[in-house]
Amino acid sequence: DKREEFATYVARPGVGKSWMLDLAAITASNKGLRTGIYSGEMSKEKVGYRIDTLRSNISNFAISHVRRDVQNEYKKYVDSIEETPHGPLFIATIKDDFDGSTPTINDFKAFINKYNLDIFLIDQQSLMEDINHTKNPVDKAGNIAKEIKLLQSTCKIPVITVCQQNRSGEQAFDKSGNRKDTQVEYDVSRIAGSDKVGQYSTIVIFLEYDRNLKVLRLIPAKTRDGSCEPLSYAWDIDKGVYTHIITDMDSEDCSEMQEEFSEDSEAIF
Repeated sequence: DKREEFATYVARPGVGKSWMLDLAAITASNKGLRTGIYSGEMSKEKVGYRIDTLRSNISNFAISHVRRDVQNEYKKYVDSIEETPHGPLFIATIKDDFDGSTPTINDFKAFINKYNLDIFLIDQQSLMEDINHTKNPVDKAGNIAKEIKLLQSTCKIPVITVCQQNRSGEQAFDKSGNRKDTQVEYDVSRIAGSDKVGQYSTIVIFLEYDRNLKVLRLIPAKTRDGSCEPLSYAWDIDKGVYTHIITDMDSEDCSEMQEEFSEDSEAIF
C-alpha cells in the first residue's frame, strides 16, 4: 500500500538528491496527485525552474538565466501545461511558509492538511527541527526520522525524503567524485546522522553519480516488498533527461522495476 511508504534517497553532496526528489514530485503530479515539496535550501523559483526543466527538457541554465534563445520554446511549454491534465504542485520554503524558522513535523502536518496533499516530499531531513529541539545531532536525526514515520502514518500518504550519506563510503571515490572501488557495499549504516533513519524508512535507495561517464545509479539498500539490483541511467543534468542503460554492474533480472522507472520514474513510489 503506497499510503504506508516512507522512502529515503541517500547520497553524497552534489550527486543529485534534490533533482531526484523533484523528478518524483512531477511524476506524482502527472498522475493527478496533489503534491507538496519542502525545500530547505532552494527558493520556490529555483525549484520551479528545475521542475520546468524536468517536464520540458529545456536547459535549466537557459531557463534560470532567462536566455533569449529558449524563450519561444519555454512559452510553448508554459502554454502546454495549462492544457495537460496534472495534479497541483505546492512548494514550501522556510522563508515563505514557516516565518523564517526551521520547520518541525507539526508545520509539515499543517501544510499537508492546508493543501489536502496526496504525497509529500522533504528536501532534506537535516533541514528540519525535531519537536523537542534536541541538541545531540544523532538523537535529533533519530527523532526526526521517527516523527516523519508518524506523520506518514497519521496522514496516510506516502512521504519521500533525502539524506546525506556518511563518510564511510568516501574512500571509494576520487576527488572528482568518480568511483575507484567497484565493490562498494551499500546498506543503511551508510546514512548520516542516525541508524534510525534506515530503521523507520520502508525504502532506502542510494544514489551514485559518475561524473566522467555521466551515469546515475540507483542502488536499493532496503525494500519492503522484495529486492532489486542497481539501475543505471545516462543523465543529462542540464536538460533533466534520464535514459535507462544496462551496465555490467546492473542486473537484467529486475525488468519490472526498470519498466516502471522508465515510465516517468514510477519505481520511486
